Amino acid sequence: MTATGEAKASIHRAKVTRRWREGTFEFITFHAPEIGRSARAGQFLQVLPRTAQGEFFLPRPMSILDASEAEVSFAFKVFGYGTARLKEIVVDDLIQVL
Repeated sequence: MTATGEAKASIHRAKVTRRWREGTFEFITFHAPEIGRSARAGQFLQVLPRTAQGEFFLPRPMSILDASEAEVSFAFKVFGYGTARLKEIVVDDLIQVL
């Protein structure tokens, strides 16, 4: 929070620790204790998709599926180009999370 009581967003770099698919849903778990400590299922975070050189993407809002002291998981379905880029994320990748 800022001095005026406004929430301040910060970008975190997080390492992907698990990646799987169930039916048409894609799942990603990442290591981020600074997020996991206060995150709760149902809250939202924003994930920046992988980008090729020169590409620009807005962060994609994702609902938190599960959170622990050190890790956070979310699920998504591929509906367009941005989520297709998220699907390319693999274990050990570093992702940017807001």
